[in-house]
Amino acid sequence: MGSFFNKTEYSNNGIGYTSVAVEEDVSLKIFYNWHPGVPGYDLKLPLEITANNGELDFEKLTLVADDERVTIDGTILIIPECVRNTKKELKVTASYAGVKYELIIPLKSWERTFNDEFEGDTLDTDVWKSHRSHMTYDPPADADNYEVIDRAQIAPNCYTVKDGKLNMLITDDVIYDPINKQKYLYSECCLDTRDSFTQKYGCFSARISCAKFGGLNTAFWLLPLGKYSTKYTNFKSDNPKIGLSEIDILETSAAWGNGNRFCITEHYYDYTDNYAHTMEGEYYEVEDKMTDFHTFTCVWFEDSLYYYVDDKLLRATFSLQSDGVNGETMTEAYMIIDVSCYLDNSWVGKRNFTKADLPISAQVDWVRAYK
Repeated sequence: MGSFFNKTEYSNNGIGYTSVAVEEDVSLKIFYNWHPGVPGYDLKLPLEITANNGELDFEKLTLVADDERVTIDGTILIIPECVRNTKKELKVTASYAGVKYELIIPLKSWERTFNDEFEGDTLDTDVWKSHRSHMTYDPPADADNYEVIDRAQIAPNCYTVKDGKLNMLITDDVIYDPINKQKYLYSECCLDTRDSFTQKYGCFSARISCAKFGGLNTAFWLLPLGKYSTKYTNFKSDNPKIGLSEIDILETSAAWGNGNRFCITEHYYDYTDNYAHTMEGEYYEVEDKMTDFHTFTCVWFEDSLYYYVDDKLLRATFSLQSDGVNGETMTEAYMIIDVSCYLDNSWVGKRNFTKADLPISAQVDWVRAYK
């Protein structure tokens, strides 16, 4: 019985393993894209199987897992979370025309480290703090001289908690920035765990229903501790002077597509070249609407990142490492959830709401982290 990997490939679909068993004039090749999976969901791994470099005769194929809790639907392995949390690997025996091959699939378990279900009718402000604490609703003495800006700024208490949901709000409450001498015509919600929960590596998930109007951005993201653009979660392996300083797991506007699009973005900075900024990312779609609840997840490893919507793997980033040049090292990260209102016709599209529609909310069912 053969049991080995002979080729490893990296792509947006995960780590691709190609395995081959050969006996006499029969060869069996199995390919699958490995990824860790999301807590709370089954891990589905489709196997691409060929025989003798051609099409497979499925009547000659049998697949048997060494755990009866695993379901095999044709050539798709469905591995429950309970299996992944109790076993380090799964053995699958493939039999074809007298050839037997033992496929070894590594499994990733998760231990929950953070959970907020937003129960009750108040936000736990020991956990969540406003991302900018200096903003005020009270007009400063010199407010008449402030620059007036027709967009929103992060405001305190711009949320409600009801029926097990956090409602992040956009309102027409005027908010003042005494430091920059600015007056914003709208208020928005942005909350983070910077003072309560940080973690290096792991799985970060939030179940969110996004705002239903254009001109608004609903987001879930990770930032490393420290001054923005100067601290990093990872570094590029092929160019370690470039660090990853912002991981946008979700950003979306109802103006995109048919209200079913969102983007995943990574922000990199070259800290040896005046923090020159580059972005890498892509747009993705859900089958229904972004206003329906979906689970958005990022799995952060030392050398890679995996992004999901619900149980579906959308994107994987490889060729990362933990250390940069000049002694720079990766640091812990914290979570941010927010809804923002931008200038009309900005990157999140034209506003299609009126003040009669306010307050507008984006809802969060829960936020969780694992290690």
